Amino acid sequence: MIFNETHSKQRRRATLMEEFFHLRLGHPPSTIRVSGDGDAKRTFQSSIEEEAYFSGAAALVPYKGLRSLLDEGKVFEEIAFIFDVSKQLVEFRAKITKLYKRFRH
Repeated sequence: MIFNETHSKQRRRATLMEEFFHLRLGHPPSTIRVSGDGDAKRTFQSSIEEEAYFSGAAALVPYKGLRSLLDEGKVFEEIAFIFDVSKQLVEFRAKITKLYKRFRH
């Protein structure tokens, strides 16, 4: 696993959780192929990446906690701070869980 050090701590946490779920779900590791001209390409299966990302996001921002904080009137920025994730991840979870339209900020 390689982290992009220019990403925020919150984004790196999401990446780490996604990678954990690749292991937990028994996903095959991706491979990297380097061509003769030095270009490197990694194998990629969108369904596997999506499953790991969605699972990691759910672990970082669980439905019950998200719903409770939204019911309390917290805005996405506050929720992101509480869970130590990005606002974008909170918005993603709100959309996936169908809470976004109800609590749009």
